[in-house]
Amino acid sequence: MARRFPQLTRFTLVAIGLAGAIACDSSDQDPDTTTAAPSTIVPEAERTRSLEAVQVYLDQGDLASAEAILSRFVEKVADDARAFELYGVLRLTDAAMARANGQEQVARERFTEAYTWYERALAIRPDDGRLHQSAGEVADAAGDLENALAHYERAMELDPENAKPPFFAAQVHLRTGDPDRAIELLETVLELDPSQAYAHASMAVAAYQRGDNAAALESIRTAREIDPADVGLRVQMARLLRQTGSPRDGLELLLGLPLAEQAQLFVLEEIEIGYLAINRPADAAKVWQAIHAVDPSGRRAWFAAVRAATLHGRDGNEAAAKLWLGIAEQQGRRPEIDAARSQIESLFSGRNNDG
Repeated sequence: MARRFPQLTRFTLVAIGLAGAIACDSSDQDPDTTTAAPSTIVPEAERTRSLEAVQVYLDQGDLASAEAILSRFVEKVADDARAFELYGVLRLTDAAMARANGQEQVARERFTEAYTWYERALAIRPDDGRLHQSAGEVADAAGDLENALAHYERAMELDPENAKPPFFAAQVHLRTGDPDRAIELLETVLELDPSQAYAHASMAVAAYQRGDNAAALESIRTAREIDPADVGLRVQMARLLRQTGSPRDGLELLLGLPLAEQAQLFVLEEIEIGYLAINRPADAAKVWQAIHAVDPSGRRAWFAAVRAATLHGRDGNEAAAKLWLGIAEQQGRRPEIDAARSQIESLFSGRNNDG
């Protein structure tokens, strides 16, 4: 089975076992003001026991207990990079949870705090390639691409046989519009690990940025041959097909998925864009209606109803648009619903006046 490099937020939750974690309380340790007594007063065996206890609480999702132990630990120990890294993991978990709840600004702040702790760990272990890679991912998530790239490059120097640093560095170059450098890095990744499906998929993005549509499609097909079950790769291929002039082919790829897989937001968004690309907003609305029907009282049912209403509005179907706005409002009033109602009423008010 092909190996994949996961996104940082997913990696954070899965790798440290915190999918059900609770948020830390407001007694956050300030990484810039922490003071510590000489570390020699704490024997290594005691340090290890304390940090192992922190890890146990992390694995259990008890972040408050983990943070309480860490807070006492860093009051005594000034030179243990493991503790600072664990503090970074705590803030990463807060960030991931905030992002999952749609609190993007809070998430960025937490990622920035996490990065500060990783910097402290690196001040103690400046030649740790794994730690540079982690710090790069955290800086990346915080939007600090300059520092992220610096850490990835240092990780490449320290661990040249690891395919992960050049892969992540390539993603930065793709986002900043430097596909040539991204391709150089991805070639290194594929020399180290030819079965890395996401490296081939990233090659497709780079080729598209360079205007080479044929190479882009060839690379994404290679990625899907390596890992045909991956939904993310299927969505990327659908997007490339649409961008290169074949939106119907892209739609076919996604509409062939089981409804449970179509229900993922990134899949739904591409289906909607695909239908709009061929001027069929009513069909896009029906997809959102089907998603709503699966779980009409779920926490995201209102969003599906709003999307259906908005798309019916684009199709000129006033009755259906207002019907689905009403369905959305059954789960409570939200600013997004009010905004959609204002938009739709304005649209049809203009048309009715014209008539």
